[in-house]
Amino acid sequence: LQLDSMPSSFANHLDAIKSKLKLSPEDYQEITKLSNELKENANKESKSKAIIEQVKKNIAKDDCNGVVIFTHWQPTFDKLASELKKVENKMNMTLYACNPKIDEETLESLIHKFQSHKDDETPVILVTDKFKEGIDLYKANYMIHVDIPNNPLLVEQRIGRIDRMGQKSDIVH
Repeated sequence: LQLDSMPSSFANHLDAIKSKLKLSPEDYQEITKLSNELKENANKESKSKAIIEQVKKNIAKDDCNGVVIFTHWQPTFDKLASELKKVENKMNMTLYACNPKIDEETLESLIHKFQSHKDDETPVILVTDKFKEGIDLYKANYMIHVDIPNNPLLVEQRIGRIDRMGQKSDIVH
């Protein structure tokens, strides 16, 4: 079982794993009920809407070279990737969703495309904590933390992905 920072994505995770668990019929029914309640609240879910709104505000700024969105949880990543893809064309952005489940070569290719992005659209890259060390994302000068790690060092490592040698901007937001 994996935790999550967004109710609707946790509901999707519950649906995906409940058939794999050895549950009594009562427990299975209870988990189904919980999942349905979480999904009902998805329309009211403000976190993904707020993140999309923040991305929109960031890319509208004259100094925005790119945005990095960090999340810890895979279900949150999946939900945000889906929601951002829906609005990608409307927001004048190019989304690079670096799902940690894809192979290393594809991930490196996506990161290279993000770093060398030259189109009119603003590049936005969605990543998980798999990218907390050793990855250069200095194309971006804006960062959004979907969830904050308990360890402040992990936050510093995230910031270090964009605030490093090669950064063109004087200020990292």
